[in-house]
Amino acid sequence: MKEETSLPILLESFESKTKNLSQKRFTVSDIASMTGHNLSDAQAIATQMMEKYHCRIVLTEANNLIYDFGETLIPRSQKTKAEKWRNFRKKVTKRFKSAIKIGMQYTFVLHFFASPIYLILWLATAPKGLDAPKRKPFIKSLMDYAFGIEEKEEKLASEQEIASYLRQNKGLLTVSEIVKLSGKTRTEAEELITEYLIRFEGEAEVLNNGVLYGNFDKLRQGINQEGDKIPLPIWQEELPELKFTGNSRRRNIFFTWVVGQSWLGNLMFLTIMYASMGFMDLILLPLYGISFLASSIFLGVPLYRLSKWKKKKASRKLERIRRIILQQVFETPRQLTVEEIDHKVQAHLELYSNSDKALIHQEIEKILIELEAVPNASEDGKVHFKFPKLESELLEINKLRSKRKRLDGDGQVFMEVKH
Repeated sequence: MKEETSLPILLESFESKTKNLSQKRFTVSDIASMTGHNLSDAQAIATQMMEKYHCRIVLTEANNLIYDFGETLIPRSQKTKAEKWRNFRKKVTKRFKSAIKIGMQYTFVLHFFASPIYLILWLATAPKGLDAPKRKPFIKSLMDYAFGIEEKEEKLASEQEIASYLRQNKGLLTVSEIVKLSGKTRTEAEELITEYLIRFEGEAEVLNNGVLYGNFDKLRQGINQEGDKIPLPIWQEELPELKFTGNSRRRNIFFTWVVGQSWLGNLMFLTIMYASMGFMDLILLPLYGISFLASSIFLGVPLYRLSKWKKKKASRKLERIRRIILQQVFETPRQLTVEEIDHKVQAHLELYSNSDKALIHQEIEKILIELEAVPNASEDGKVHFKFPKLESELLEINKLRSKRKRLDGDGQVFMEVKH
């Protein structure tokens, strides 16, 4: 009689066997060979491992479906060092901003009471006429000057888009389509499809010609698509302009002038107090000290942020270039040359400089390697590139979709229960 073993015990047994392995990459048959269990149990172990640990699903030329866990098993519930550092930095930054906010409010209120001209200048820098409704509150303008505009990220926006895409495309998804929707690299897209398989309870399947896809049958069912997000290719998604403060130039000059005067004034008074150090000096010292510290930080933070902002701006330009290249690859139904892609990118960029040319060619080369482009020399001496893997995935998944029936919509009601 066959002895049945619970899945948690099977999983624990397999985890112990993988501890000393340098690379934790397995097929279902590998798991069966390592454990002695049947293929059904091996598949269950692979699925549970994928749900428990970070994993990439990879399909080889030999049609081997590999579950790649990397060198170490990293639980999905465990935050990476980068995530821990990001969360810690967010908490510290939030408290730091609150402290600076109080200090700068104190400094500016002190200036407004000390001299009405500051208040008059503040009002003079405010938007007028049609721009008046867009006027930002004083504290908001102040904090944006120091710390920049906070970019709000909609939680689960990409997951919502993928769920909507699956509902509208009969519950099927390939890695190439994730690249098209997200702009991620193919390696990142392979990791994402694993995340979606877990989140939306899908199954990884392989067609006879070696195309890996996700089958999400449960998302095919539905009757109301009003709340669905319209899935767009990444090149049609808005890429917002990166602003340093979001304030007008006059307002930024006003802040710099007021805080600069405050910094110099406080420094002068602190120097005098240090030289005399009388009874009144001891009383006023904390007040001027707080103002001096706040104004120093208030002037120093934007200078520190400027270098990071320039790097982010360069990264944003690279992202724009990548989107344009992907558009050419996915939308052009023929083979492409590097020169053609380069020309299209130049035509889309608002400001094109000589330094951009090397950047564009670098990104083109990166995408050609990433999407496994195949070069083909033509009679005119030019090298054209085609993308057989990409084309095959998109062609085969569309064929499979055409054979599937839609399961959304009301349909005929067979039974209704009222309470």
